[in-house]
Amino acid sequence: MRHSPGIVIDRGYIYIRIWPQGRKGRMFRQHFGPANKENLARAEYKLREYRNQIANGKFNVPDEQMRITVNQACDIYWRLHAQSRRSRAAYRTSLNHIRDAWGERYFDEVTYEDVEKYRHEAERVRSPSTVNREHTIITHLPRIFRRWIATKQTCLVKLPDNPGSLVSKAPETENRRTRVLSMEEYERLQAHAGKSLRLICEMAVTTLLRKRDLELLSRDNYHSVTRTLSGIQTKTIVPGRSKGRSYCIPIESSDLEKQIMTTEGRVLDFTNFRRKLEAAVKAANVKDFVFKDLRRTGATWLYKKGMDIKTISLLLGHASTQMTETYLGIVDGHTREAAKILQNTFRSVVNSVVKPIDFQSVRKSKQVYF
Repeated sequence: MRHSPGIVIDRGYIYIRIWPQGRKGRMFRQHFGPANKENLARAEYKLREYRNQIANGKFNVPDEQMRITVNQACDIYWRLHAQSRRSRAAYRTSLNHIRDAWGERYFDEVTYEDVEKYRHEAERVRSPSTVNREHTIITHLPRIFRRWIATKQTCLVKLPDNPGSLVSKAPETENRRTRVLSMEEYERLQAHAGKSLRLICEMAVTTLLRKRDLELLSRDNYHSVTRTLSGIQTKTIVPGRSKGRSYCIPIESSDLEKQIMTTEGRVLDFTNFRRKLEAAVKAANVKDFVFKDLRRTGATWLYKKGMDIKTISLLLGHASTQMTETYLGIVDGHTREAAKILQNTFRSVVNSVVKPIDFQSVRKSKQVYF
């Protein structure tokens, strides 16, 4: 790929590398991703823009950057981000593993080769999903540091070119949970559940809300004019932000509407919920079941009934339909079923149209020479 001076293509990736103040000054470097025509065009455009700024004396040379170690970067990340998360225990463990690997090294010296080596050694003793979670933190560190620097939450520090984004994660399809209850299993579970648990299971499978959102559900969440339940998903609430993603669930059942309207305070009673659920599951003889499977069961039944994936994604509160496809296992199961139908159908047509050649009769007629 031909490119202008100042653009560097190194190991399949494109960079801008210039010296705005001459060779004796500091080097300016910017990363544009994999080496393709689109990224090369972006780099050429930005290079021309930087050249014009340098010629006009308007190029803002970055201030002197402070170098920090990986230990210091992890400390800042824990203080400003991880310790306020619900999964802070998992963050602490992952950050400790990163410290053990590169603790005393400078943060800007970590390369994608280091990340590849880290993954190779970590996968020997930890599961792929655990290593992927640590890989996500490694990728997130430079990105969130740039935001903190822009908002003056940290001083100007020297950052790497996000080496974690250049390394692929391990596939986790074998660890993905795809348990869906049959209608018979759901009926058995409801038959052995008490009144409060029966209502909780019904709300879970019909509204597709998560357990925490069901626990917080009150009469204030219901709008009688539009007949909808609306609120903010607790899973998406991040400290420091005003709101998370919202949900809006229509209520078409008169029984559920009556239950919501006649309840003061919380709609559902989660008293001794775990003990009641375990007893009902054992009595109903439902194997390999957890409560969150009800949410997936309702979404899967919608998909089987012909509901489009976009609507299901909105009901689940997912950020994209791709997340919904992964959640329901559509990519694996349904594409294989579709391929089987197509291949069997058109193979049978070919076999019925094309007749086998009788080579002995062809030889006798001497129409074809072998």
